[in-house]
Amino acid sequence: SMGIHPALMGIVDDFLACGTHVRTERPGKGAIVMPVDTIHPPIVKLKSGDVKKVNSYKEAKKIRKNVEEVLFLGDMLYGVGEFNQNNYDLIPSGYCEEWWIQELEEALKDISSEEQKNTKKTLEERLREMQKNPLEIIPTSKEAIEISKIFGVPLHPEYTYHWSNITVEEFHQLRDFVAKEKTLRDKILIIPFKDNVKAILECICIPHNVIDSTINFESHSIPLLLSLGINGDKLIPFENKNDNTLDVINTISEIKVRAKCLVYSGARMGRPEKAKDRRMKPPVHMLFPIEDNGGRLRDLLKASEKKSIDIELTHRKCNECGIITHRVKCTSCGNPTDIIRRCPYCNIEVADDFCSKCGKNTVGFKRVSYPLDSRIREIKKNLGGPFPQKVKAVKKLMNKNKVPELLEKGILRAKHNVFVYRDGTIRFDATDAIVTHFKPKEIGVSIQKLHEIGYTADIHGKPLEQNNQYVELKIQDIILNNEGGKHLVKISNFIDDLLEKVYKLPRYYKATKPADLIGHIIFGLAPHTSAGIVGRLIGFTKAKVNLAHPYWHAAKRRNADGDEDSILLALDAFLNFSRSYLPEIRGGKMDAPLILVANLNPHEVDDESQNVDTCSKYPLAFYEATLKQKSPKSVLPLIDMIRNRLNDESAYEGFLYSHETTKIFDGPETTTYKNLTKMAEKVDAQLCVAELIRSVNVQDVAYRIVVNHFIPDLIGNLRRFGAQKIRCTKCNRTYRRIPLSGICPNCKNASLNLTVFERSVSKYFAMATRLVNDYNLSKYLKNRLAIIKHNMESLFDFKETPSAEQERKKISNNQVVLSDFLVKNDPEEN
Repeated sequence: SMGIHPALMGIVDDFLACGTHVRTERPGKGAIVMPVDTIHPPIVKLKSGDVKKVNSYKEAKKIRKNVEEVLFLGDMLYGVGEFNQNNYDLIPSGYCEEWWIQELEEALKDISSEEQKNTKKTLEERLREMQKNPLEIIPTSKEAIEISKIFGVPLHPEYTYHWSNITVEEFHQLRDFVAKEKTLRDKILIIPFKDNVKAILECICIPHNVIDSTINFESHSIPLLLSLGINGDKLIPFENKNDNTLDVINTISEIKVRAKCLVYSGARMGRPEKAKDRRMKPPVHMLFPIEDNGGRLRDLLKASEKKSIDIELTHRKCNECGIITHRVKCTSCGNPTDIIRRCPYCNIEVADDFCSKCGKNTVGFKRVSYPLDSRIREIKKNLGGPFPQKVKAVKKLMNKNKVPELLEKGILRAKHNVFVYRDGTIRFDATDAIVTHFKPKEIGVSIQKLHEIGYTADIHGKPLEQNNQYVELKIQDIILNNEGGKHLVKISNFIDDLLEKVYKLPRYYKATKPADLIGHIIFGLAPHTSAGIVGRLIGFTKAKVNLAHPYWHAAKRRNADGDEDSILLALDAFLNFSRSYLPEIRGGKMDAPLILVANLNPHEVDDESQNVDTCSKYPLAFYEATLKQKSPKSVLPLIDMIRNRLNDESAYEGFLYSHETTKIFDGPETTTYKNLTKMAEKVDAQLCVAELIRSVNVQDVAYRIVVNHFIPDLIGNLRRFGAQKIRCTKCNRTYRRIPLSGICPNCKNASLNLTVFERSVSKYFAMATRLVNDYNLSKYLKNRLAIIKHNMESLFDFKETPSAEQERKKISNNQVVLSDFLVKNDPEEN
């Protein structure tokens, strides 16, 4: 995870939200963003000319329309473990409050002069407050200067500006202008407005206001004068032997000034956060085959209009009464049934997997005439209540022995509007996010309920009585997003109906709202794995993420840098999962809960989760080491890490954190990228944000969109169009080529359709052309688009503009294109 200020989310038009994946320059390839409002916020220039810090998401949304330019995007907060995990050398830390307060504490340990003792006594209360909460208690400019002068510590970060952004020549230009033109009114510095001076002030990101053609510095007046070496009407002289602006400042300033930001790091949005139920394509309610009997929509009820349907089902026999069935238990005596294997070539029953006569593979299924109509009537009678209007089934079963589900399961799923996955379970997918502490009010759970599930004290050992106390998360507890909570309620209702109406057992969950599921067991499961991890649901968040301990995500073999994993309700997996349902294909046993890890052992999870620090602050020696860009391994002994706690009970609890935040979810509920429906809107919004940020080259952004997105899409879709199949609009059967008869051989339907349409091929061409022209991109890109356009015109009647159509006619009045030979599209399908 990477911490950013929530105000940044609002400033960039909500393109970033809690859980959004970003690609980063360092220290690793990517991360998800999480809101932290105790780090440096973004600095913006308003249309009025004012430069200010934006201190909250709410403020960012309020002033966004008045923002002309983003001068600084704010801090990126990383743990040192990320550098160690990625084997990336430390980079110089910007001068921050955590660093400043430790330098002050060191100075306070060794005071000798009367002036220092008197100052300490005078500011005793303020110093205590700053030491207790350095990230939120900011000294006034007067206090900051007095502290620096008396105790010899650098100027506070609040009044330290981005001096490294300007050259020595620009510094002299600013210094001379301020010295000559300044006016002090009630200790507030005012200078005349001048374009080149204003540009320098924006580069160093110093907050100021533009009032009646003057620039007003408010609380930053005296720190600026001090940094410029201006004392009253005098300029402090110095020898100009330095080519570094900060070195120049430190030769003329009475106070030491550190670098606000020596290294900047870039990031771009990767993929949006996700919180959505998982569905097969197309989505179905049950794993029961109806082949083509359900029509194009695979509707079970439409298939039941026939008295019986011919389908392939597992072939089983009861050893007690000899009944042939497809069920695991005999419908007559209730005893288990066994699969009857047979050779499909010799048509004889065989006990082994290979036929003794021909040596070929045997099968455990048979084509049967299934009495679907009578079975549906029986189910209606047993289940009672209103019957769902649509119940979607699969065409064929993909498992080895064609083992189906009970029809009742699919009908109940349709009733509760939930869809089955290929293993018989119902999944909810969400982006992984890390959390180790929470406040009860952040997860929507009462103090009483927390007491019931084992949370009785806060992180300081005090009794848990208020909803704003900080509580440490137990390592197998999960905070689910709200959408997931609602979905689990639907799943729990389906399971309760299944228990009551099919298995004749009492209802278990009895949930009417997400809060009713707090304390219940869920499973976490990652794709490409076959082992689930047990978790307990303790609360909900608005963010489109699943918040859990780093151990828990690591137990799924995940590192939480934008990964999406599944949540299963425990009883759903126990009742409805079966190995027999898994497809007989490569990878068919992946993404299935074949193994269940009940107790999480920190020693057995991926060591990336052990590269997490558990301290309340980094020591002073760490910040000094960053300036030398040392290896992260050299500073790990200075920092309390999980990896150092594995030998005792401290591996499970007692973790601390360095930065608080007002709430673990802040900012938009979801990224703008998902809220915008059309690609043109997404591209325009992205370019609008790029134009807003000073550090971004908009032309380069446009170039990357065209080269990395539009052109590959156009070329790929052209290839798909030329190699496409033909689809019957009635039975959905696809054919490699158009049947010679012109009708579907399967259902005799005369309406055949394309599977790749002209519109899907050319949909990005106009946008790509517009970007190339609007941003004056290279002639090479223009030529590539011209070639793509020529290829589209050769495949179908592509019309970009009226002039393009006229040009086509000039070439040949008798020219034909590939689409002339294809069956015309079905209007109803379009």
